[in-house]
Amino acid sequence: MDRSIEELNRYQAPLLVRSEVRIYSNPFSEVLIFEIFGIEDEQLEIEVYNQLGQLVFLENKHILRTGKQSIIWTPELLSTELYFYRIFINREEYANGVIFRQ
Repeated sequence: MDRSIEELNRYQAPLLVRSEVRIYSNPFSEVLIFEIFGIEDEQLEIEVYNQLGQLVFLENKHILRTGKQSIIWTPELLSTELYFYRIFINREEYANGVIFRQ
């Protein structure tokens, strides 16, 4: 039984066309996990700022490998408040806020 390429492609998992980022849990109290799904070897930088714009966390990886990578941030001596993150993967930027609760 011959199947067309179109028919076979319907049953394959979709391909990522750009990197995907997941951050959890939000709000967080002990750790914040940055989960990155890379589509190729890429440069990665994660910055976390407090409400005053002060950098409180920086992760800079020159090469992020293809596939799933997890970066875990365990904050120390932080007050309960809103924090802002910026993630740079090659030329793409992801930004949002997270809440830290003690």
